[in-house]
Amino acid sequence: MSTAVVRCTTADEYATRWIEKLNQKAEVQFDHTKPLDKWLKSANMLYNQASVQLQEGTEETMKSYYVLMLRYVDLICNEIPQHPGYSNTVMRAEHKKMLGTVKAALGELETAKAKLKKHYEAEFNAKIKEITTLTETRKRERAAQDAKAEREDAAIRNRLALDMERQAEMEARAAALSNRQPANVGVGDQMLRDSWQSLPPHSWPHHPAQGPSSPSPSSPKAGLSVSSDDDLMIGVPVGMDSDPTHIPVLLPRDNRMTWDTFQQLERRQPNPAPRPVAP
Repeated sequence: MSTAVVRCTTADEYATRWIEKLNQKAEVQFDHTKPLDKWLKSANMLYNQASVQLQEGTEETMKSYYVLMLRYVDLICNEIPQHPGYSNTVMRAEHKKMLGTVKAALGELETAKAKLKKHYEAEFNAKIKEITTLTETRKRERAAQDAKAEREDAAIRNRLALDMERQAEMEARAAALSNRQPANVGVGDQMLRDSWQSLPPHSWPHHPAQGPSSPSPSSPKAGLSVSSDDDLMIGVPVGMDSDPTHIPVLLPRDNRMTWDTFQQLERRQPNPAPRPVAP
């Protein structure tokens, strides 16, 4: 049935092809060697069966009625008169009675054919509608899948773009940090170092417990004095021998302590072992 829908382009063509199939199904392989009285009995049985199918009135029984009645008409009108035993008077009389039913049967066949044609046309239209609906549904499903795939691709592209942006930002920060001062120099340390630039070279803080300080040979000014609770910033005088104006690099904040704490730690240090005297 579905093949007929594919091959036919109109409902009329579809109905015509199905009725042709019913006509082919109604064809009888007439055996002339079979006695004529048996053929007459077979024709009578076809007529009775067709009448029962017609009374059912359903679409399926209408098809059966059409095939049976068409086969009956073919036997009565075409095959039986060609039988060798048709010359028998009794057989002719029986056949004549059956011919009286053919006219009514032909009218019923035309009515049945018209009903079957409408049935097949409606079936064709229903199949076309079903195919159209299925096609549209599949198109919508494909469109929805394509839209979903596009959204997923867009999300992936956005994530990649964001990752690239973050990576570029990190690389820019790393490049900027590489051009700055050492990381252990904080804002406060920078301020101290800036202040230190105003001091003469080799001017170190002086604690009162150390006694009077002597002026630096490179400057008439005396060293700075500190109190016992002042913070002591430990620095590493890198490069001061070659450049007396170089500012010491301050160590991290964890290495800072008060002057008294520094002196106490110095007192706890064991005396260094005497160096061996060369002979």
